[in-house]
Amino acid sequence: MCADAEAENLVFLIGVFHEIQVRRSHAPSSYWSREWDRFEKYLDRLIDEEGIQIAAEELSKKALGTGESVLQQVAQARSIEHRFLDPDEEESAELGIFRNLADCRDVERTGPPREREWVKRAATNARPPLLVLCGDHHVRSLTARLEDKGFEVVVQGRSWGAAMLRFALRP
Repeated sequence: MCADAEAENLVFLIGVFHEIQVRRSHAPSSYWSREWDRFEKYLDRLIDEEGIQIAAEELSKKALGTGESVLQQVAQARSIEHRFLDPDEEESAELGIFRNLADCRDVERTGPPREREWVKRAATNARPPLLVLCGDHHVRSLTARLEDKGFEVVVQGRSWGAAMLRFALRP
């Protein structure tokens, strides 16, 4: 275990491209399957080595569709709590964040209130150390929000899944 993991409010933060978070049965190629496997092994090792108590991610159950959350699978295998941090469309409308997924893509407007909700959901009854996955473009701002709430944040990784996206966009 990392010496810093003794910190009372430690959060390990990983920036991702969302394609890596959800394992889908209709993967575009075997390359994606290998990347999901690699990410799963990385998360499993990190949870073990750092003594992670709660695994949370920028994702909602509804956004999973027919896919499976890689982090949720690892958390279940490790018998630790898993949390979906992102409100679904109905919850977002109730919270005044956005009314539909098209609004969600307006990061300038919806990013700050969504991030505040993620911090609230991650911090409620938290038992650090926590592991949090978020979109890569949220890492800096989410780090600041977590630190403002008294968490010590270790950015453990960035851009997980970027290669999957590049591979998918090849002609």
